[in-house]
Amino acid sequence: VRDAAGQIVGSRYNKGTPDESDCAEICMTEDFWHEKLEGYVKTLADFGVDGVYLDSVGCGSSPCYATNHQHTPGRGGPWWTAGVRRLMTRLKQTPGPDGKRLIFTTEAFSESCLDGFDAFLPHIHHPRPDEGCVYDALYHDYTVFHGAHVGTWEPYKPDGTLPRVAARCFALGRPLGWFYHGLYNHYYLRPEAAPDMVFLRELSRARMSLTRFLGTGTMWHPPQVVMPEGTGEGVLASMWQADDEILLIAVNGCTGPQGFRLRVASPARGKILEAAWPESGERLTSAADGLTPSLHLEARSMCAWITRL
Repeated sequence: VRDAAGQIVGSRYNKGTPDESDCAEICMTEDFWHEKLEGYVKTLADFGVDGVYLDSVGCGSSPCYATNHQHTPGRGGPWWTAGVRRLMTRLKQTPGPDGKRLIFTTEAFSESCLDGFDAFLPHIHHPRPDEGCVYDALYHDYTVFHGAHVGTWEPYKPDGTLPRVAARCFALGRPLGWFYHGLYNHYYLRPEAAPDMVFLRELSRARMSLTRFLGTGTMWHPPQVVMPEGTGEGVLASMWQADDEILLIAVNGCTGPQGFRLRVASPARGKILEAAWPESGERLTSAADGLTPSLHLEARSMCAWITRL
């Protein structure tokens, strides 16, 4: 990519790169880059890799003023998107292990890349606990969003961030988090990390058990979480459908217990819901207006119920 003065646009990839001169942003129209990426993908496939993550491709486009590229210099036009689509059409022709199609995923999310990738890492799209997420609600049936940003390059502090982010990922149907490697050395191995690790393990096991809902099901309008003092931010809830079954989940990623009630959407109103996680849990009954009895979740815990339409 070149700027209006014709200079190469540098890019500081992360804190491990000393300055912007070490990296450069690549124009997505260029065949030489397509060929290079195709070579990398073929090498990975030869080693038995069945999926490839292409960093930054889904993050959007940059104005490029190069006069020798396959586009009009400057801003505007569909050329960047067209270049990405041409690249992915080429890469997806690479056979994976046993002749199966390779899986491709990328950073962030771009609707124009939806048919080019199988999954997206939407770490820059962070809804607060009291907000819905339009990406998950609209596109869950069409792609997979995997994880959210947890931690930094600096030592992680046990401030409750990790369980809250993991709880949000779980409620949105995403796999659980995108964790910086520094967390392992600076936090995960410490005794004070044990409650967070137990919680992550519980969420992971629950997600595996409920994948037909959270992974490939349909997201319904999320239940309203009613706290004693009003609608609170401590507990997250969501509702999913798989075939003729409805799943209702509630998750508490906070470091303290939470009392609450749920007001569910019409498919789960006036229903008896059987415990799905933990299976030894109690059944739940919702009133005709969708309101449930008072519920309680301990710190870093979750529960789920299932009913039929």
